[in-house]
Amino acid sequence: MLDTRRAILSTIILGAVIFLCRLLPFVLFRTPRGADKAGRTTQRQDALARALRFVEKTTPPAAMTALTVNALALPVAFALREGLGAAGAFRTAWPLLAASALCAALHILKRNVLISVFFAVAAYMLFIRLA
Repeated sequence: MLDTRRAILSTIILGAVIFLCRLLPFVLFRTPRGADKAGRTTQRQDALARALRFVEKTTPPAAMTALTVNALALPVAFALREGLGAAGAFRTAWPLLAASALCAALHILKRNVLISVFFAVAAYMLFIRLA
């Protein structure tokens, strides 16, 4: 539990970080003064556009991969730490594995993130009640 001073300090720091993250794109991608009004792009603007396309394309899969690995590793690590062995690790992780497989299958079939995530979460909630 945080005391009041740490909670206020954490709130101020997180507020500043969020503000800077919101401000950064406007600072990085602003048009310089005296820029070409005919629509021609500079070499700097082309490089920034390429970098932005790269980040836009690679960030979501990288974030989802990190979240998936983290989510799948936690039940296995818990079971192994408690000395439950491989059978205990599977017993602990099967709801998450089944829901992850359902999410992947739905996404491949429907190509809709909302449907995939909604039904995978609903299935996971059902599976952990059955476990």
